[in-house]
Amino acid sequence: MITLRFTQALLKDMKVTPIEIDKADPLYSWHVNKHNLNNRKHIVFVNDLSRLCILIDGVRTNQINRLKEKFLQTLESYLTHEEINL
Repeated sequence: MITLRFTQALLKDMKVTPIEIDKADPLYSWHVNKHNLNNRKHIVFVNDLSRLCILIDGVRTNQINRLKEKFLQTLESYLTHEEINL
């Protein structure tokens, strides 16, 4: 199960409430933060174990489902491009 650990700023921006998770496998755990660049919001995902970074843009406030979908699509595309079997 993929665990996304949002920063407080991103939780507030996405208007979601956090769920406490005691333990998560570092391979499937991601820290997520937002960064504004040229007045556009970019979401940065960093894997806890590998430090792989994924950058996503085009997600607005309250679009948590779209954020999850874009993250999974981008991750799958990256792994396929690097020829890593899923």
